[in-house]
Amino acid sequence: MKAIIVSLLLITSLQTMAQKEMSAEQSAAITKEMKAFQAQNLSQRKENAKKIYDLKAEMLKESYENQLKMFSDIETLANQIVPGKRQENKAIREKMKKIRKEFKENSKNKRKAFREDKIKPLKLQAKEDRKKRRQEFKAKMKQYRKKK
Repeated sequence: MKAIIVSLLLITSLQTMAQKEMSAEQSAAITKEMKAFQAQNLSQRKENAKKIYDLKAEMLKESYENQLKMFSDIETLANQIVPGKRQENKAIREKMKKIRKEFKENSKNKRKAFREDKIKPLKLQAKEDRKKRRQEFKAKMKQYRKKK
């Protein structure tokens, strides 16, 4: 959202500056630079979104496989329940409960680790790259102002 606002402010300020203070050639050059900057930003955002999507899809597939494994383990235990053996059945139900609880905790920890280890660094790197490109773009615009 912040990048969109900055882009809009750059567009309006650059167009106003180009209309008031600069020649047609400089105005065209600024417009060309601005459009190239916007196109580059868009392509970078799409690439980052694709990377994040691929990572999340991989994680979701892994989570699904783990869930199926847990279901098969519980089904195996459920098939061991025999009517009339209360103590043994109670122990089996406790094992099933323990498996569910462990799965829930492991899933939670894996999701948290995934966000912290893979997604967050990727997003931070993308943010730093956008900031660097924005600063480079501002430096180019200052050069145009000096050329007046």
